[in-house]
Amino acid sequence: MTNCATHLPRSISVVFTAIVIIAATVLGESGADKASEPTTSQGASRELLMSVSVTDEKGRIAAKLSKDRFTVLDGKTPLEISSFEEKDAPYSVGFLIDTSGSMLQARKLLFTAVQENILSLITRSNDANEYFMLAFGPQPQLLMDWTRDVNRAVETLKNLALAKPQGATPFYDACYFAIEKLNQRSNPRRVLILITDAQDNDSRRSYPYLREFLKKSNITIYAIFTADPTVDTFAGFGREIIEEMTSVSGGERFVPNGNAKISEAFALIGQEMRHQYLIGINPAVFDGKWHPIKIKVKPIEVPDPSGPGKAPKQIKLSARTRQGFYAAKAPPN
Repeated sequence: MTNCATHLPRSISVVFTAIVIIAATVLGESGADKASEPTTSQGASRELLMSVSVTDEKGRIAAKLSKDRFTVLDGKTPLEISSFEEKDAPYSVGFLIDTSGSMLQARKLLFTAVQENILSLITRSNDANEYFMLAFGPQPQLLMDWTRDVNRAVETLKNLALAKPQGATPFYDACYFAIEKLNQRSNPRRVLILITDAQDNDSRRSYPYLREFLKKSNITIYAIFTADPTVDTFAGFGREIIEEMTSVSGGERFVPNGNAKISEAFALIGQEMRHQYLIGINPAVFDGKWHPIKIKVKPIEVPDPSGPGKAPKQIKLSARTRQGFYAAKAPPN
């Protein structure tokens, strides 16, 4: 697809609780018909890198965990962890904003909140992060290409706030273009933030095709889902699409219902990005097939506050990452 122009618009709704970060040190530990080929190798080692978010049962982020707490399973087969890090490292981040006609009703709430919160996320994130912004409706428009310049982001967001939603919705094509741009970056930490009702009516590509393309990409998707099921009969379908895309990629979706909830959603995304684990594995086989991944994390033990001599309490942890990977076939000798 080709580069684009400048336009924008949209609306939202989210249910979410406040974020608390659990530090392990405190708790006792120190347009095509073919999709791109699977990206499962990093140099000669063919290492696969995964961004992993860890939370407890209350949704609090668990930070500073050690490598030996993690087990990575390919189906039922444990895989060796070849590399491991948790730090506030640079990301490549794309913002994909729906400015099609379906966003017209929620334009004022959406674009005021989006303008404020995108800028807040950028200014509070790692200075070495790079960003692009893409709008779509009636076609994808590249509003801002890769940059680390906050002033460029400010000007782009001002234009976005003035835009009037219009036209059809090529959601799947826009997602494909955004994922393709992220795939071209060498940075292993890549995030795509969607602001949309996910109701496509004008794409050349189908959703199953887009889903396969996403499965072959190492990108985490966060989505601000803007449709209101009380007034939009197609909201349920869009929500299913968003839930699957975020689940496949190891991300999260939010359904806000006002400025405060939109702010909470962006705050959580920023917190997760600063405390995600980057885990590398070397697949056991390279057969070109889909391999489901599951990551288990050992619980954390904390002192029982009810009194001395009590057995320590365990905080159960869960890990969220991409659902799996295609093990690209080794090249012939």
